[in-house]
Amino acid sequence: MDKKFGVFINKKAGKGKPRVFSKLLQEELKKHALQYEMYENEWPDSLEGLTDVFVVGGDGTLNYFINKYPDCSVPITIIRSGSGNDFHKELFGKKKDFKRNFETALHGEILPIDAGNCNGKWFLNGCGIGFDGRVVRSMKHKRSKSFGLSAYLVHTLKNLFFYRSGKYSIRYNGSSLNMKALMITVANGAKYGGGFMVAPGAKINDGRLNLVIIQQLHPLKRLIHLPKLKTGKHIELSITSDHLVESVTIDAEKPMDAHVDGEYFSSNHFKIEVYKNKFLFRVPSSNEDI
Repeated sequence: MDKKFGVFINKKAGKGKPRVFSKLLQEELKKHALQYEMYENEWPDSLEGLTDVFVVGGDGTLNYFINKYPDCSVPITIIRSGSGNDFHKELFGKKKDFKRNFETALHGEILPIDAGNCNGKWFLNGCGIGFDGRVVRSMKHKRSKSFGLSAYLVHTLKNLFFYRSGKYSIRYNGSSLNMKALMITVANGAKYGGGFMVAPGAKINDGRLNLVIIQQLHPLKRLIHLPKLKTGKHIELSITSDHLVESVTIDAEKPMDAHVDGEYFSSNHFKIEVYKNKFLFRVPSSNEDI
């Protein structure tokens, strides 16, 4: 069967960079005499007729794609052009190279990737409840459209001293916890938020999620310990616990700020589970240095 690519673009991501990459993609697809359809202003209802997909944008665009097409069974290649690109880095390392991305789409290996689901919302990086949910909410209400690491840091500092920890009931692996927590993360990937290593032990294809809980902290201690999220050193603290789970149920006394892959929502009940090998992604061949 001849390949036919679908190119899915978020023109609002990355300060307009996706439009630049979409032009480059068209040039390369034409040069290789490949069939393709471009989707920018309006995405189709289904992926019928497509054999491969390019998603042009960042983590937000990718999250929108998997939630619009949760039954996608064709390989996906990410063209990194958003302000948050943590999942791209999981697959490609730190290198940012359009030509390499394109060659991966043609000749790369296909890797099945797990996905998490929280209350019907799919995610690839992670679901955050509590403090980082409040940070995402704060970012969504600001006028600037930048959602990268610098914006995340600014809004973390804005909420650092005045955020009040929530009280939760957490059930996982036959255990039950009732506690106050600053933030609860259920992670598929190691990083989100523009490079914060929230769950350093997480792997995107191990069939499990990492439940990371940071207990309530005095505001001054937050100033000391939260920067450790950038390097993953918070995992070593006594106030932090990390559990491997296939599913977890979290109930809060009141609706709490939350996000999946940086997409904000609010709830007082969270049912989260992993779906093994949910999506297929094109990755560099195993003998290529990333």
